[in-house]
Amino acid sequence: MIPHLTIGKGPDLILGHGMAQNKELWIRNGWIKSLSKIRRVHIFDFEGHGKNNLLEEYDFTVESMA
Repeated sequence: MIPHLTIGKGPDLILGHGMAQNKELWIRNGWIKSLSKIRRVHIFDFEGHGKNNLLEEYDFTVESMA
């Protein structure tokens, strides 16, 4: 199951995060508090970020990514 949080009422809004971040970014910077007043906000951790573990083994070497 993907770690996620849904809060608020209204039209759905899905927020993703950037590299080296997680869903907590949206909580820490106050976006969730503001947006949840007018939207039902969904935030989640991408694979390998926050509380979402990698499902597969990846080769993160420079050679494999170049």
